[in-house]
Amino acid sequence: MMTPDIGNISKITTNRGVYSLLRLTTVSSTNDYAIELLREPDTPSELIIVADHQTKGKGQMGRRWHTSPGNSLNLSYIIKNITYTPSIFNMAIALGVLDG
Repeated sequence: MMTPDIGNISKITTNRGVYSLLRLTTVSSTNDYAIELLREPDTPSELIIVADHQTKGKGQMGRRWHTSPGNSLNLSYIIKNITYTPSIFNMAIALGVLDG
């Protein structure tokens, strides 16, 4: 796994607010990377981690997530202090991607 590098985080602004974004070329798993980042005190409270390729990606309930470089959307989203059911958030993200 890559060593977390908080210095590579950029900001993206959308009509819904400003979010922190970390873009990686290759990573074992964006979920594993997110867990490592949560151990760092400087990790933003909301962070989107995007990878062009995952070598050991994970889906829901521990399922493996296989991807080909440049042919898939690989991301994890860190939200500290979440106040709602995560499954509702997963559905909202899926609908947002569909809506564009």
